[in-house]
Amino acid sequence: MVADTIERRNSIVHKADRELEEGNMDKKLIGYAWTRQAIDTIGHVCLALDELVAERMRDYREILDARVEAKSV
Repeated sequence: MVADTIERRNSIVHKADRELEEGNMDKKLIGYAWTRQAIDTIGHVCLALDELVAERMRDYREILDARVEAKSV
């Protein structure tokens, strides 16, 4: 879904949403449901990545704190 969304976005921006290589000047139809699903999917991916980064940051903070504590002993 993310790859399809990126491809469609690039088609809209760079080729006016037309299949120029095929000589077709008709614009492709875009449905609200597909667009909403694409936006929601990308939003969910971003939220999941944010959670993973936050978890990794907590892990690294614990490692750094342990190193500081070990040096002070």
